[in-house]
Amino acid sequence: MIQKKIPDDLSFLVQQQEERNIISKELIFKCLYNWYWFIAAILFSFALVFIYTRYVTPIYEIHSSVLVEEDKLKSPLSNGVGTSQDIFQGLGVMGSMLNIQNQIIILTSTPIVARTLKELDFGVSYYSLGKIRHSEKYKEVPFRVEFDGDHPQIINADFFLTIGSDGKLNISLEQQEVSVYSYTTDKEVCKIPEYSFSKEIHAGTRISSEVFSFTLVLNDKFNPADDNRYKFRFRSKSSLIKQYRDNLTVALANKQTTILNLTLRDYNVEKGKAFLNKLTEIYQLDNLEKKNENANRTIQFISAQLATISDSLNVSGNLMETFQSENQVLDISMQSQQLLEQLQSLDNELVELETQNKYYHYLWDYMSASTNKEIGTVIAPSAMGIEDPLLNSLILQLNNLINEKSGQTSIRKDSQHPTILRLNAQIKSVKKSLQENINNIISQSDMALNNLKQRINNFNNDLRLLPATERNYVNIERKYRLNNETYTFLLQKLSEAQIAKASNVPDNQVIEESKMKGSGPVEPRKRVAYAIALLLGIVFPFSVLYLRNLFNNKILSKEDIESLTNFPVIGHVYFNDHELSSNTLVLDKPNSPASEPYSAIRTKIELLTKAKQHQVIAVTSSFPKEGKTYNSINIASSIVLSNKTAVILDLDLRNSKMAENFDVNLEKSITDYIIGKATLEEVTYNTKHPRLKFIPAGLVPPNPVQLLTDKRLPELVEKLKEIYDVVIIDTPPIGLVADFFLLREIIDAAVFIVRYKFTLKQPLKLILEEVEKHQMNEVGIVVNSVSRSKKDYGYGYGYGYGYGNGYGNKDV
Repeated sequence: MIQKKIPDDLSFLVQQQEERNIISKELIFKCLYNWYWFIAAILFSFALVFIYTRYVTPIYEIHSSVLVEEDKLKSPLSNGVGTSQDIFQGLGVMGSMLNIQNQIIILTSTPIVARTLKELDFGVSYYSLGKIRHSEKYKEVPFRVEFDGDHPQIINADFFLTIGSDGKLNISLEQQEVSVYSYTTDKEVCKIPEYSFSKEIHAGTRISSEVFSFTLVLNDKFNPADDNRYKFRFRSKSSLIKQYRDNLTVALANKQTTILNLTLRDYNVEKGKAFLNKLTEIYQLDNLEKKNENANRTIQFISAQLATISDSLNVSGNLMETFQSENQVLDISMQSQQLLEQLQSLDNELVELETQNKYYHYLWDYMSASTNKEIGTVIAPSAMGIEDPLLNSLILQLNNLINEKSGQTSIRKDSQHPTILRLNAQIKSVKKSLQENINNIISQSDMALNNLKQRINNFNNDLRLLPATERNYVNIERKYRLNNETYTFLLQKLSEAQIAKASNVPDNQVIEESKMKGSGPVEPRKRVAYAIALLLGIVFPFSVLYLRNLFNNKILSKEDIESLTNFPVIGHVYFNDHELSSNTLVLDKPNSPASEPYSAIRTKIELLTKAKQHQVIAVTSSFPKEGKTYNSINIASSIVLSNKTAVILDLDLRNSKMAENFDVNLEKSITDYIIGKATLEEVTYNTKHPRLKFIPAGLVPPNPVQLLTDKRLPELVEKLKEIYDVVIIDTPPIGLVADFFLLREIIDAAVFIVRYKFTLKQPLKLILEEVEKHQMNEVGIVVNSVSRSKKDYGYGYGYGYGYGNGYGNKDV
């Protein structure tokens, strides 16, 4: 059983592969024969692309590159303590990439784009009027619109302007549903259902109404010989911001670098370049301002301290000068000098500790005051000479978190966005650690100050033992030196802070200035558009042919028949409206090329019947109008032209057309013969050819099946075989009745008529399977009404089903 099943499966697979090959071959030939479909589709697609590229406004792409330098993230005031690496310890590259993603968001954020547009003159869009399309201009137009920003303006409505050769300006506006906009509030004031305006003015004249106010000024680009027709429109701030945010793309050049590629799509190259250049400038300025914020806070703190100590220094200096003048004091004793120097050393130490202590209290007050509100960056401890690593690290972490939060410009600070919540939680954690650390440091600082003050008091007690004059002088000089040292120390720190601020540079630099991508617009992409048009011009007709082939349910080729049955195709009859309309083609035009296929069919029939001396051939079909009667007559005609005798026996008792084709007035028919009311001679009629006779079916009898099963019918066929060489029996279609199978015992072979583009595949398959079940093996198939056109693929000589002419009106 297994050995038998394997060959069957293999045979089935081979058959499936052959069917696929047949379909592929047929489809390829159909494409070749319908080549003009492809040419027409391609030309049509190219025409659409030409119109599209001709009328659509081109879009250009402008590029720029910015380098974000990670090693500059720390503040210059940090003095190398607490680098940025401490912040992202354990995160590796993640922290760096997080900052890069933040910079991408900052570059495309609303505040940065809005600030950029504020620096540019984009509030008015200019267009030159062409015959086909209007193109946006930037600084190429010979005029400029100066509008009043405090006055309402009509937006998104086109003002048409014509500049005469004499410099006069003709301006007009006519539009339905216009919006009036306020630049001060960035809101729409009102809507006007319809507005119309027209006026001729001189350049420089202000045009004003309730809904607009502006002045048109000509520039040096004005040429009276040019076609000076333009239009312009006012744009709202929000629409400009949305446009440039939507058309701006920022992305990493690659994962191994921190270079950002900025890409902008715009209708005007120069305008796009101006925007990108200004955007990178504003981005660098914004970054530098954030870095300078910490330095400014330090400078403000030190300046406040200097203002206080400066007054004390002036007072103590004047006092010392007055005391020396009044008391003629030029020198003091060695003991006083030593005591003064020791006190001076302690005072210097006291100045430094008090300054640091003030900074600690400043931090504590700043942290406490900003517990429930947004805070700015904090002065770096290193700016005050404090080298505590933990404190420096915490301050740097806090400043970086604050900067990161302020960098989230596209998110409201009071929102519940996950990024803001995360940053708030981290800031709160760092502030808590910082407050604990400051609290401990303040305690230690207070203890150190108290200890130092106690030592100074001890020296003061020793100083009281000196003579009064020396003692007073030492106190005055000591106070002066203390103020002077404090002032010098603060001046030094102020200079350091100012130098730090001056040394601040942005954390980014422009690598490439903005420039246009390629040599032309990116949209429409003509090459891509024509390539797509070419593809569509090929795919569309191919798809149509493929779907027609896929959903076709009619006989279109020899392969269609071979896929349904093993019965051989013995001939094909061609379609041609230009030949005779008569069904007796072979008799009327025996030498016509259209008659030639019947010679081949006659030869194939002889092979089917094994060249019997007297043959009985049945002609049938699936359904009516497939050419059964037409082919019966012409097959018989071809036989008699080969010097044989033939008779056509019409047994299509339900729908006979034989008598009409031979133009005979019927008196008797085969029905009369079978029921015994006529002789053979009475039911046999002559035709155009002496060797061809026919026996008509006559009127439709009430009992066709009984007549076909009558014993006189086989006897009649035997008599006809004795008289004629060939008996052609025209039988009813098998798809309607089973009369054909009743004649199985009296026929030698059968000719099955299939009509091209008419006979349905599935019913034909079922009918031929039924014929096989009745063990009728001597069956040949003739394909009728085949087109000779090259567009119809078939078999034979390559075009259609052959190369001859045919007849399409022979449906009987």
